[in-house]
Amino acid sequence: MRARLTRARALLVATWVGALASAGCRHDGCVGGDDGRCLPPPACAAVKYTCAAGAKLSFAPVAAASARARGPKALAAKDDFLLENDRVRVVIDAIDHPQGLAPTGGTIIDLSPVGSDAAAMSSGDQLNGISQAAGVLPRDAAHYETWELVDQRVAAPGAEPLIALVFHGHLEGDARVTIVTRYELRPCEPGVRVRTDLYNGARDPNTFSLTDGYFWGDRTLLPFIPVAGNGFHVPALELLHLDRAWREWPFMAARSQAPPAVSYAVVPCDHTNGAGFNDPTLSAAGVPLAPTLAGDGLSYERFILAVPGPGLAPA
Repeated sequence: MRARLTRARALLVATWVGALASAGCRHDGCVGGDDGRCLPPPACAAVKYTCAAGAKLSFAPVAAASARARGPKALAAKDDFLLENDRVRVVIDAIDHPQGLAPTGGTIIDLSPVGSDAAAMSSGDQLNGISQAAGVLPRDAAHYETWELVDQRVAAPGAEPLIALVFHGHLEGDARVTIVTRYELRPCEPGVRVRTDLYNGARDPNTFSLTDGYFWGDRTLLPFIPVAGNGFHVPALELLHLDRAWREWPFMAARSQAPPAVSYAVVPCDHTNGAGFNDPTLSAAGVPLAPTLAGDGLSYERFILAVPGPGLAPA
């Protein structure tokens, strides 16, 4: 009798824990795996901006390359995705339009301030690209395969207006490790909210560095981290000794070195500090290194700003 009760209790506990785990996966985006329908929740819940009702917020495919923003780095091509409000313009490349270091589209290729004031009107895009990865090798890059639109202006009348593009995929070198990224724009905000969920569906443990890669390229932008002894000065980046360049910081920023004047910054929302390495050609900004067992997941929320003006101060 006692054995039957023990087995029944064990079955009840296992069922209860399994139900909680399933609920957690459903309510915490795609960190429990991507079934093709999961959605990362909105990022940066503590970030609040207010504006008048009816403020501009739009989404549309890019109609032609002639619709590009000002600036030498603007890369928008026909059928890429354009999110825009009255302060910032975000272009995300179509999945079959890979740019820079990314194996597919689904990455930010243009990020520029907009507005009617003189500073915004003289500003433009200085960004080469921002793409996701879970390591430093090509096989660790995010490979996106599908996308979907979340338009809360239509789907949830009366709720806070927002538009989000969600890209589903996996790591380039391991389809068992799923990765889902949500780009979200709201009215009046000078930046884009981003959340990436990663799930280790492989059978082996792994250590991931879930980051955005900022390809600065030709030093038109100079990155900065507020860490003593660093700032604009960075240690040499060596792949065999990456630990020597790895740092933690409360935010990362970048200033333009030539016109048009624009200031960028990225602030982590779900961690006290961001982590990665900072280099004049390529920076990685994300979450501290995290070992994951089979079935584990992790997420990274950040707010990426683009503000007109010279230097770092605007952002």
